[in-house]
Amino acid sequence: MKSESRFKEAHPQEITGFLFWQITNLWQKRIRESLVTLDLTRVPFVLLASLVWFEESDQKATQVRLAEHAKTDVMMTFKVLRSLESKNLLTRKPDQEDSRANCLFLTQAGKDLVGKAVHIVEFTDRSFFSVLQDEKNFRTYLLDLIKQNV
Repeated sequence: MKSESRFKEAHPQEITGFLFWQITNLWQKRIRESLVTLDLTRVPFVLLASLVWFEESDQKATQVRLAEHAKTDVMMTFKVLRSLESKNLLTRKPDQEDSRANCLFLTQAGKDLVGKAVHIVEFTDRSFFSVLQDEKNFRTYLLDLIKQNV
């Protein structure tokens, strides 16, 4: 005798969270494979690319602001930044307005690496998401999810 299912939906494909988890893992795998040639993983790439956004918009990038921008764990962000600094991809300088904070700056090596990585990631994203009929609305829905859950 078959017992009653614990799940509301009859099939895993009907569970939005499970589908999102699967898609996220597939996308991360594709990004990981594309960045391996640069000896770079997704989190360091996101943090380095975020520093470019801060620089291009003339905003001060501190460690905490960077973590908030990237939606990453603050302690994990600090550890990754330490690693990136040891690879001479960024520098930290004390913030003149807040003695507890450090401002972050890309080195030339960091800028060069991000330049290469952005092209690779953008190509990978275009390829991965090319199946979407309406990518703009998809992004809008993703932004709505972020706003609702921050």
